[in-house]
Amino acid sequence: MNNGPFPWVVTKEELEQAPTGAFVECADCLGDNRALRDGDDPLRWARDHVAMLPHHNRFRVVTLKNFSIASVLSPTPDSAR
Repeated sequence: MNNGPFPWVVTKEELEQAPTGAFVECADCLGDNRALRDGDDPLRWARDHVAMLPHHNRFRVVTLKNFSIASVLSPTPDSAR
């Protein structure tokens, strides 16, 4: 069991091997963002966004890793180890 997009991890090495994702977002909006896939240009999305909303000119690229750890309420399944 890999727990979907949130793989079970126990060690730092497993965390380092977990898949990463990224998105670009407008720092002036609540929730306006676009997932980045191989070859996507965050500057293009930002330029398109600022063309619609000229006063929104601050952006960030966010890199993330989803993971799960065991807890009392959600122990790591034996099949994940």
